[in-house]
Amino acid sequence: MFSTKKNVLQLLSLLKAHSIKRFVVSPGSRHIPIVLSMESDPFFELYSVVDERSASFFALGLIQRFEEPVGVICTSGTASANYCSAISEAYYQELPLLVLTADRLPCLLDQHEDQMIHQSTMYVNVTKYVANLPVVNTLQDEWYNNRLINEALLELNHHGTGPVQINIPVADHMDDFTVTELPWQRKINRYDLSVPEEFWKKIANRLSDKKIIIVCGEGNPLKEVELKALDSFCQKFDCIILSDKISNCHHRYAVENTFPTLQAMSHGDVEETIPDVIISIRSNYSFNPEFKSFVKRCASTKIENWYVSASGKIIDPFQCLTDVFEMNEFIFFSKISQAKEDILINHQYAELWTIISSSIEEPIVPYGHIYTIGKFLNNIPDNCILHLSNSNSVRIAQLYSISPSIEV
Repeated sequence: MFSTKKNVLQLLSLLKAHSIKRFVVSPGSRHIPIVLSMESDPFFELYSVVDERSASFFALGLIQRFEEPVGVICTSGTASANYCSAISEAYYQELPLLVLTADRLPCLLDQHEDQMIHQSTMYVNVTKYVANLPVVNTLQDEWYNNRLINEALLELNHHGTGPVQINIPVADHMDDFTVTELPWQRKINRYDLSVPEEFWKKIANRLSDKKIIIVCGEGNPLKEVELKALDSFCQKFDCIILSDKISNCHHRYAVENTFPTLQAMSHGDVEETIPDVIISIRSNYSFNPEFKSFVKRCASTKIENWYVSASGKIIDPFQCLTDVFEMNEFIFFSKISQAKEDILINHQYAELWTIISSSIEEPIVPYGHIYTIGKFLNNIPDNCILHLSNSNSVRIAQLYSISPSIEV
């Protein structure tokens, strides 16, 4: 039986999803919900070493022996300080040591609470990542907890290997352990260009027969080679590109008036427009609130979000991130389109979005700031560079069309 604490349940579920099973445990009470829950699952292999300093060095030996991440688990307070030597060793030996430290509630820090010290900042100079988990009370907390755990576990082997800490607040260590099964948790995967070529065929198969939205954020105008890669992808999959002025993405499958299009859809039936996969590229876009609202309205359907960026960061604005592709976005499109031979004949999903967006008319309003911006945009000569300021100006500009030759 497992603990009833949601942050503990999420942690154990994701440890299994990321195939991290060996842990060295030392005595205490604050980590009882974690340890006893692990003992209830045959997946986990636990080693008992009384002294934390010895336990952490023992874990380093297991990492070297099995060539995979190994964890240590301790109670709250100064017990965690005993890990410092081994964590430093792991950092400079580049060993994937996962440090799980149970803690009291953050609101009690520096309030004369027994067995409570600054655990979440103790190892910052000798770890690759520190995740200070929240107490889970709301759905927002659950999403945040899931994201932090995924980020931490992915960082064990990201750009080299090394130690990572997850600090877990536990309100009380007494538990009734009545949960019979670990809950399913969304695992986030990360890939880079070291994957074999067969991998791209699997990715192409995952996208076949799927309705795809590409969210294109702010960026420079597309170069010819980038346009070619994007065009090849769009020919082979049923996808629509949602963009705006600052995307500078001019393509036959691009909706360039996304902001007013989403506004027009805000009170209607969205079922036919619900995507299966959202591929997000680049950074900011002006229709962020409207698109988040659209995704939220589609919550009854399981949507996957794939984020493509050379940074490899875990960016999860729609709270449904499943895959991160650490690479240039146009290499990503090129790799997938090369892996799929057939050109798609019927682009029903893309056509649906195109029909909706083309029905949106530019506003006709009496004299005012909207009228003034519209008149200004309509009179800009071709081949100019236009800078838009934040908030009101950039949003109103989305209501009017301008020449594709204008770089924004």
